[in-house]
Amino acid sequence: MPHRHTTSTSTTLGQRVRAARAKKGLSQVALAEQAGISQSMLSAVEGDRTNISVSKARALADALGVSLDWLCPPLKPPKG
Repeated sequence: MPHRHTTSTSTTLGQRVRAARAKKGLSQVALAEQAGISQSMLSAVEGDRTNISVSKARALADALGVSLDWLCPPLKPPKG
């Protein structure tokens, strides 16, 4: 079962990816290779400059050894 990190729900997907990558001691190049995405895509994800598909998020979660649920922070409810 993937390790579950404890992180504030206010963090972004990019911040969570960066933190988990750092904890594993991986470079962006190494993580991108393991997840099957480009290093430039990973950089954009970590910088919160792009959105990614569920399949890419799953690949990152698997490479990082975390759950998809942990990696993807909850959406804020719509105002209404």
